[in-house]
Amino acid sequence: MTPFDAALAAMEHPWRWGTHDCCASACSAFALLRGVDPMLPLRGCYASANEASELIEAWGGWESMTEILGAMAGLRPCAGGAGAIGLHRGGRSHSLVFGIGAGLWAGKSLRGMEVVKTVERAWI
Repeated sequence: MTPFDAALAAMEHPWRWGTHDCCASACSAFALLRGVDPMLPLRGCYASANEASELIEAWGGWESMTEILGAMAGLRPCAGGAGAIGLHRGGRSHSLVFGIGAGLWAGKSLRGMEVVKTVERAWI
Protein backbone atom coordinates (compact mmCIF):
# COMPACT_ATOMS: atom_id res chain seq x y z
CA MET A 1 0.00 0.00 0.00
CA THR A 2 1.33 3.44 -0.88
CA PRO A 3 0.88 6.50 1.35
CA PHE A 4 -1.58 7.91 -1.22
CA ASP A 5 -3.60 4.66 -1.15
CA ALA A 6 -3.69 4.78 2.66
CA ALA A 7 -4.91 8.39 2.58
CA LEU A 8 -7.65 7.57 0.08
CA ALA A 9 -8.83 4.59 2.13
CA ALA A 10 -8.86 6.52 5.41
CA MET A 11 -10.53 9.64 4.02
CA GLU A 12 -13.20 8.15 1.76
CA HIS A 13 -15.94 8.28 4.40
CA PRO A 14 -18.18 11.30 5.09
CA TRP A 15 -17.03 13.62 7.91
CA ARG A 16 -17.99 12.39 11.37
CA TRP A 17 -16.53 13.74 14.60
CA GLY A 18 -14.49 11.14 16.45
CA THR A 19 -14.25 8.59 13.65
CA HIS A 20 -13.80 10.40 10.32
CA ASP A 21 -12.60 13.91 11.14
CA CYS A 22 -9.26 15.56 10.37
CA CYS A 23 -7.38 13.91 13.23
CA ALA A 24 -9.02 10.50 13.13
CA SER A 25 -8.59 10.20 9.35
CA ALA A 26 -4.92 11.23 9.29
CA CYS A 27 -4.16 8.81 12.12
CA SER A 28 -6.13 6.05 10.38
CA ALA A 29 -4.05 6.53 7.23
CA PHE A 30 -0.87 6.40 9.33
CA ALA A 31 -2.10 3.21 11.03
CA LEU A 32 -2.95 1.58 7.68
CA LEU A 33 0.57 2.21 6.41
CA ARG A 34 2.65 1.84 9.57
CA GLY A 35 0.56 -0.33 11.92
CA VAL A 36 0.57 2.28 14.71
CA ASP A 37 -2.42 4.48 15.62
CA PRO A 38 -1.19 7.69 17.30
CA MET A 39 -4.77 8.58 18.17
CA LEU A 40 -5.64 5.33 19.91
CA PRO A 41 -5.96 6.92 23.40
CA LEU A 42 -8.56 9.38 22.07
CA ARG A 43 -10.70 7.05 19.97
CA GLY A 44 -14.26 7.06 21.30
CA CYS A 45 -13.64 10.08 23.55
CA TYR A 46 -15.51 12.71 21.51
CA ALA A 47 -18.38 12.92 19.04
CA SER A 48 -18.85 16.65 18.37
CA ALA A 49 -16.87 19.80 17.62
CA ASN A 50 -17.37 21.03 21.19
CA GLU A 51 -16.17 17.76 22.67
CA ALA A 52 -13.13 17.79 20.36
CA SER A 53 -12.28 21.36 21.42
CA GLU A 54 -12.62 20.45 25.10
CA LEU A 55 -10.38 17.42 24.61
CA ILE A 56 -7.71 19.45 22.80
CA GLU A 57 -7.80 22.05 25.58
CA ALA A 58 -7.55 19.33 28.26
CA TRP A 59 -4.36 18.07 26.56
CA GLY A 60 -2.84 21.56 26.64
CA GLY A 61 -3.61 22.61 23.06
CA TRP A 62 -2.76 21.24 19.64
CA GLU A 63 1.03 21.33 19.96
CA SER A 64 1.07 19.70 23.38
CA MET A 65 -1.52 17.09 22.45
CA THR A 66 0.25 16.03 19.27
CA GLU A 67 3.68 15.90 20.94
CA ILE A 68 2.36 13.76 23.80
CA LEU A 69 0.33 11.41 21.62
CA GLY A 70 3.22 11.02 19.19
CA ALA A 71 5.60 10.14 22.02
CA MET A 72 3.08 7.70 23.52
CA ALA A 73 2.87 5.95 20.12
CA GLY A 74 6.67 5.79 19.84
CA LEU A 75 6.86 8.34 17.02
CA ARG A 76 9.78 10.69 16.59
CA PRO A 77 9.93 14.17 15.05
CA CYS A 78 10.98 14.28 11.41
CA ALA A 79 11.20 16.69 8.50
CA GLY A 80 8.06 15.19 6.96
CA GLY A 81 7.57 13.17 3.82
CA ALA A 82 5.49 10.31 2.51
CA GLY A 83 4.00 8.26 5.32
CA ALA A 84 4.57 10.87 8.04
CA ILE A 85 1.87 12.54 10.09
CA GLY A 86 1.92 16.31 10.36
CA LEU A 87 0.33 19.22 12.20
CA HIS A 88 -1.04 21.72 9.69
CA ARG A 89 -2.19 25.23 10.48
CA GLY A 90 -4.78 26.70 8.15
CA GLY A 91 -5.74 30.21 9.20
CA ARG A 92 -6.61 30.11 12.89
CA SER A 93 -7.19 26.37 13.12
CA HIS A 94 -5.04 23.27 13.18
CA SER A 95 -5.56 19.82 11.74
CA LEU A 96 -3.63 16.61 11.38
CA VAL A 97 -2.57 15.64 7.88
CA PHE A 98 -0.84 12.66 6.31
CA GLY A 99 2.21 12.82 4.02
CA ILE A 100 1.46 11.46 0.55
CA GLY A 101 4.75 12.39 -1.15
CA ALA A 102 6.30 15.19 -3.22
CA GLY A 103 5.88 17.63 -0.33
CA LEU A 104 2.11 17.13 -0.25
CA TRP A 105 -0.10 16.33 2.71
CA ALA A 106 -3.62 14.86 2.64
CA GLY A 107 -6.14 16.13 5.14
CA LYS A 108 -9.79 15.36 5.83
CA SER A 109 -12.25 18.22 5.43
CA LEU A 110 -16.01 18.52 5.27
CA ARG A 111 -15.63 18.31 1.48
CA GLY A 112 -13.53 15.12 1.55
CA MET A 113 -9.78 14.78 1.12
CA GLU A 114 -7.86 17.99 0.52
CA VAL A 115 -4.17 18.47 -0.19
CA VAL A 116 -1.97 21.04 1.57
CA LYS A 117 1.72 21.85 1.22
CA THR A 118 2.78 22.93 4.71
CA VAL A 119 3.03 21.52 8.21
CA GLU A 120 4.34 23.04 11.43
CA ARG A 121 5.59 19.72 12.79
CA ALA A 122 5.82 16.14 11.59
CA TRP A 123 6.41 12.69 13.07
CA ILE A 124 7.17 9.21 11.82
